[in-house]
Amino acid sequence: MFELRRSILPGLAALLVAGCGSSGGSEGGSGDTEDFSAVLEGAVHDVIIPTYADLRDAADALHEGAQALHGAPTPENLAAAKEAWVAARVPWEQSEGFLFGPVSDLGLDPALDSWPVDHVQLNQVLASSLTLTADTLRENLGGGLKGFHTIEYLLWGDHDKTAAQLTERELEYLVAACEALSLDATTLHEAWVGEDGYGAGFVLAGSEGGLFYSQRDAVQQLINGMADICDEVANGKIADPFTAGDPMLVESQFSYNSIQDFADNLRSIENVYSGARGSVATGSLSAFVETKDAALDARVHSEIDAAIAAIYAISEDGEPFRDAITNSLKQDEIEGAQAAIRTLMNTVRGDLTSLVAN
Repeated sequence: MFELRRSILPGLAALLVAGCGSSGGSEGGSGDTEDFSAVLEGAVHDVIIPTYADLRDAADALHEGAQALHGAPTPENLAAAKEAWVAARVPWEQSEGFLFGPVSDLGLDPALDSWPVDHVQLNQVLASSLTLTADTLRENLGGGLKGFHTIEYLLWGDHDKTAAQLTERELEYLVAACEALSLDATTLHEAWVGEDGYGAGFVLAGSEGGLFYSQRDAVQQLINGMADICDEVANGKIADPFTAGDPMLVESQFSYNSIQDFADNLRSIENVYSGARGSVATGSLSAFVETKDAALDARVHSEIDAAIAAIYAISEDGEPFRDAITNSLKQDEIEGAQAAIRTLMNTVRGDLTSLVAN
């Protein structure tokens, strides 16, 4: 079974207005009373596009690692391919705070990151005579048979697969899946860049050629993305396996990368809010909030930090998340992480949304 990832409305169908113009004479156009140009510019050009560029480059490196492993299935090449997979997870997970636009419209989210892996069908494909190419996987197979987690399972097995255990058919599948991932990552990056890209239309919100009726609507889309990934991490990625006590529902369980995934999801929120990766940019959403309500701005940053710290606290002793969910001694830490993320989610959906709406 595939995980039903939350569908985030891209806003395009609902908010796109043909020739939505600069009527009204306001700074942002379309009735905006605030000028959010710097917020939109920073989000697109300093966070979203660079993150997708990193994903594209890391996916290319993963494909190269898979090819090297296929050519020489040694322990060293297996370790290198695993490292490349972990490295590629970082920009992907740090993009999940903005799962709107092309990643949704083009069906790239499920193609890249569906889970759990469909082990039954995967074994059937491996046992079949199907020619394994990137195009075959992209055009004919569902999300549970490609993307990050199929690659993860082929590399790690149930965590401890050795290079000697990799079959020729598995290696062929691995190379095809990594190439498909690389192509999808490139498609995603290209969809955002250029004069006709989604990024240009996003920045032009409230003006002719913009994808949103107003700048405020575009900023609200950023805020919705922040809240939605909070919801997914606390009430999906953590809650589903924890409530069921089922390690098979844990994302990135084979690589033991779950905790890092969750933390990077929260960093995607931090990056969007700060308008930069690793710092707070002038003209960012954070800077705007600080001018209106400095206490709220400080609270958002504090709650992001607290949520990330609470996530890491689950496995600070080194126990992977897939084992922690059935360890009664970890219940408080897991519930504490959920509570910290939900606190941030409520602030984003409540006070932050209200401030921007007004």
